[in-house]
Amino acid sequence: MKQIMAWLFCSLACLMVSTYKLSTEPPNVATITDDQEWVDDVPDDNLERQYGPHADLSLALSMTIMNLSTFSGQINSRDRPQSPNSTHRFGVDPHADKLMLYDKVKGFYSVLHEVIGENASLYCPWNAERYIAECIDIAVCLVQRDVPAYMSQEAYASILEQVTRFPIIWEAIRYGLASEDSTEISGPDFDMPADMVCDENDHSHDHPALLQGSVSQTFALSTAMHNAARSTHKILAEHGANASLNRTIQRFEEAWHPVCHLLGCDHSNFLDIYLASHSHTMALMSKASVSHLHSHIRGRQKLHLAMARFTQEHGAAFADRVYRSGTQAKSEEAFRRYGHVTREAVRDHLLPMTVAMNNKTKALRLVDQVEFAKFYAAWKESHGNETGKEVAPWLSGFSELQTVMRSRGFELLTVIRPFEVCWKRFECRDVEMLLVCIPP
Repeated sequence: MKQIMAWLFCSLACLMVSTYKLSTEPPNVATITDDQEWVDDVPDDNLERQYGPHADLSLALSMTIMNLSTFSGQINSRDRPQSPNSTHRFGVDPHADKLMLYDKVKGFYSVLHEVIGENASLYCPWNAERYIAECIDIAVCLVQRDVPAYMSQEAYASILEQVTRFPIIWEAIRYGLASEDSTEISGPDFDMPADMVCDENDHSHDHPALLQGSVSQTFALSTAMHNAARSTHKILAEHGANASLNRTIQRFEEAWHPVCHLLGCDHSNFLDIYLASHSHTMALMSKASVSHLHSHIRGRQKLHLAMARFTQEHGAAFADRVYRSGTQAKSEEAFRRYGHVTREAVRDHLLPMTVAMNNKTKALRLVDQVEFAKFYAAWKESHGNETGKEVAPWLSGFSELQTVMRSRGFELLTVIRPFEVCWKRFECRDVEMLLVCIPP
């Protein structure tokens, strides 16, 4: 079990480093003694009491987005030379590639099915790619229910930042699959029930006391940003083939002038607006409801995507004027500060929860089991003799792996230390779309 935790820790380490690419030290988590053993499949009532009814789901959600991100990159680079260590060749068999996709969400679906219950197969059926994106949305809405009682707004914001970027990943996956099989991947043909949809309403007016002083200013800025974003979507949509780009940019600047008057950003530079908006997100995390925060973060990413697509269509003539690199130092600092705070929060939530899980079955299902089985089979073939004992089946073979690692000077003796060793002495690297820690 301790070795499974090493894999999970290294995966989470790479995930949290990549979110905002800000350096930090490993978390200060209580040390667990070397002789402490993990018990297989013990009841996890304490986990739910401490981390909430959707604790497993929050971890599984983060892991599966990371796995799908890796999958999207590999399926779209199948024509490039692949690693000699790779056990899967993309583009050879489209059906096998889809099976690989299903493996990326297998553990996530296992957790999600437990939470949803009897209707899980209707809304998130196994081995059906058309439902994956919607099931990601269902999961984040369920996790939202644990905020703030079990999960901080800051930790939830970090997870939500991953989820709101998932459409980019999913679009890349659809493109990669479509290049192998022309069958279109459509979404589900039914509406999700209300209890599986996020509440994105602004409930600030339900509490008049919140509409005073600095809190009132925060919500005034929220209103201004919402109006500016809505206007921007309209402006971009109305820009026809023969429309004046100068006029479109002028309308954009007029839309954002009220926001930047309050926020202190450059209303003529969307990059500066985007970076500066994270200072407002920080304020919402302490003053607004989780539904308001959810709506704000999702709206920002939706606008970012719309602006990116418009820029791609109109090129440098638009980008050079609206996406200028000369952003204000305070805007850049707001973005860095937000990234630091939210990443620290989700790390402090997920890593101790992983330790508290104490359940081999639940921990193992979070990794890509098919690829891990292949990886371990290849490993025991090349390293089995180093253990001095007959190689056990792959599931029970973690002890042999640990023995070899220790013999090479890499200590993996505790649950916490694997993360620290991974962070300081290993290199987090993709091995068959399964993030593991290997010697550099």
